[in-house]
Amino acid sequence: ATLTLIAIVTVLTLNWWPHNLPADTIAWEQAETGAGQQQAILLIDSSRVQLNGKSTLNYPNAFTGSTREVKLSGEAYFDIALDKQHPFIIHTGEVTTLVVGTSFNIKSDSDAVTVSVTEGTVKVIFNKDTVMLHPGDEVQYNNKTKHVTQGKANLEYVLAWLSGALILTDETLGSVAEKLHQQYGYTSIFDNPDIKKCRITAKFKNMPFEAIVEAIGFSTQTSVAIRNKQIEWRGLGCKPTNTTSTK
Repeated sequence: ATLTLIAIVTVLTLNWWPHNLPADTIAWEQAETGAGQQQAILLIDSSRVQLNGKSTLNYPNAFTGSTREVKLSGEAYFDIALDKQHPFIIHTGEVTTLVVGTSFNIKSDSDAVTVSVTEGTVKVIFNKDTVMLHPGDEVQYNNKTKHVTQGKANLEYVLAWLSGALILTDETLGSVAEKLHQQYGYTSIFDNPDIKKCRITAKFKNMPFEAIVEAIGFSTQTSVAIRNKQIEWRGLGCKPTNTTSTK
């Protein structure tokens, strides 16, 4: 997925809008990715969506009415075609994201929904509250506490998955294991639950998966073994947080 906003003039946009399309001809389609997979989706309005691993996008085969609406579970990067007459709306649990033409990332899981903007203006609605985001802004909605946190996004960190990079910022090994599963499709087992509490800050770009796992193991004082899409982590625990940077 490109980070460049796709500009489509209004005249061209009107060509794809299906006026008076019979309701029985509208069908919802579903794109779903497994662990370690990504999928590029081109919508009928020329908007582009890059779906991360373990994610689902539900969308109609044609947009009708006054809006363009889809449903997301998981993580995706959106590059929305400009059409001021028909706002684009993404439903993610209790969070609704509304735009007319912009680029942004949405990540949702059982804990929170996070919206990070790279270009344009994005309106995010949480129940009755509304937040306006601009390039570089980010907002997170906690699904459990209903608390909203707004600030600046670390876009290098947020968008690392698009280029296959892995960036970790003071994260527990338990959290890292979840990322490795989503991005590469490998599950993890720990012979000692305390290993999950080890913390690491690291940056990996253009590296083989095995080398990434070995570097994480070295930084967290754990031994690792990779067998049949599974990572085995062994160790006693960790010293203070280690930092690794590999390009």
